[in-house]
Amino acid sequence: MGFIALKGVEVFAKIGVSAEERLISRKLLVDVRIRCPLSKAGHSDAFEDTFDYGIIAEVIHTQFRKEFRLMEAACRAIAVEILRQDKSIEQIEIRMQKLSPFIQGNVESSVVEWNYPEDW
Repeated sequence: MGFIALKGVEVFAKIGVSAEERLISRKLLVDVRIRCPLSKAGHSDAFEDTFDYGIIAEVIHTQFRKEFRLMEAACRAIAVEILRQDKSIEQIEIRMQKLSPFIQGNVESSVVEWNYPEDW
């Protein structure tokens, strides 16, 4: 087993606990790392023998067409869709940063780190 990852996928999303926060799209950075079999692809050098990380980017962008209150729920929605694509995935790690969150003071980002299967 090995890992395939995307880091710093930039999306704009309506996400936040309050209705006011969800009125304005916020910039998020999303990192996704999946643990999946890589041995076959390493031997064959064939695209069809690996997990297409383009799917990860597509899933992230598709899920953020929806509105979420919590980053935890957004992470789970991303994981559900990735797992639908490939049942052999053993682990998914998602790190989500909401830049300039709606909280008092000058805060760079709020962060959630979500893991499958632990947070399932």
